[in-house]
Amino acid sequence: MGMSPALKTALERLADAHDLSALAVAYRRLATRYREAKPGANVAIPSAVEAAAYALARSPATHAAATLALAKSLEQLENVDALETMIDLGAGVGATTMAAMAVLPGLRAAALVEVSPAMSDALAQIVGAMTETIALDIRREDVFSAFSTLLPADLVVTGYCLGEIEPSRRL
Repeated sequence: MGMSPALKTALERLADAHDLSALAVAYRRLATRYREAKPGANVAIPSAVEAAAYALARSPATHAAATLALAKSLEQLENVDALETMIDLGAGVGATTMAAMAVLPGLRAAALVEVSPAMSDALAQIVGAMTETIALDIRREDVFSAFSTLLPADLVVTGYCLGEIEPSRRL
């Protein structure tokens, strides 16, 4: 399951919006913060160029892993076509939602929750550019605040948002 042409095009557009040397510097800065962070720590991504560097570096592999995981999980369900709505908690730049779009032919609406302004802006650029077939509700809020206003969904997914949850709220 390779990268879809739509994802490739969306990432190319995102890359074209930034200077290549700025992306390289942002990626090195981000990689250093990730390596130095304690397990479970939130690694903030405060700028558009860092969000773009993150998306370019991580989206292809995250998309591939999420596509495979969803496809394998959905093999256990009898009526996959009936899954029409989803919620992506801690959506990042939307790799898991894009994976769901690839494996769920009946998907009609997705609510994507991402607290980081820079990441949610990149998310809107990437996922928004990839779809005209599903309704997107991109929410810039933390996952706990979102629970009070989100409608029920057929599928709820989460990726790498555990570090964003305050330790006192974790199970």
